[in-house]
Amino acid sequence: MSQKFYGLEPEKRERIINAAIKEFARNGYDKASTNEIIKEAEISKGSLFNYFNSKKELYLFLLEYLVEVIDKILDEIDLNETDIFKRLRDVGFIKFKIMKKTPSSL
Repeated sequence: MSQKFYGLEPEKRERIINAAIKEFARNGYDKASTNEIIKEAEISKGSLFNYFNSKKELYLFLLEYLVEVIDKILDEIDLNETDIFKRLRDVGFIKFKIMKKTPSSL
């Protein structure tokens, strides 16, 4: 992946991430369309492949990104909380915070 991707405005970066997550989640890797991703993200195909050399590279980036999202959730869970309902509520709030930023990630 190109470092240019990290240099993008956060809003544009999130549009690309969300569009790609949505497309891969709907269609799986083989049937996912980069054309749908660029349309949803409102970028050109050249831009997408300027940031990622291939569909596979984008997919692998998303896997790493989602592992980080899950790690953030796990880091925020109070494992000492013994009340399952409080723990579930807390997880719900954490997921809500993440979904506000990256709607397609969970």
